[in-house]
Amino acid sequence: MRNDPAAVDHRGEHTISVKIMSPAECCKIVAALIAKHASEINRRRAGILADGMDAWQLAQSEVEDPLSCGILKKDDGCLVTLDSSSIGTSEIEVCAEPRRLILLGWHKATDRQDKRDPVVRVLMLPDEVEPSSMSIRQEGPILDIELHTALARKGTPSAPKAT
Repeated sequence: MRNDPAAVDHRGEHTISVKIMSPAECCKIVAALIAKHASEINRRRAGILADGMDAWQLAQSEVEDPLSCGILKKDDGCLVTLDSSSIGTSEIEVCAEPRRLILLGWHKATDRQDKRDPVVRVLMLPDEVEPSSMSIRQEGPILDIELHTALARKGTPSAPKAT
């Protein structure tokens, strides 16, 4: 897994920093964002929702936006291609879980703003992947994220194809 940040300044355009984040750290950040939003929903609605799970599910649907990208399914995994400028942030952290890809986008903090506002984009993957197999290639604003299936990573032959 490549863990070094990559930054691009493509012909004077906005520089975007991209790095890989551990699934555990990513999960902790996203869960905290959802919990905070669920708490805000409960306060606004003052008990209108049936239980905390309703607020959690609503918060999750509002925090986790779908990732706009192209996906190429391959025999040994998949290739996800996206325009990183569509995230609208200057820093992006990418996290792979076995069944989903998560991008966390961070705005740089300003003098008027002590905390960075996160942007969460999620893609459900067509097959289970090995998170540690993720590699990222960046050319200008375009990101290519390659993920290999768990079987391909272990060297186990894939199931025979029907002829």
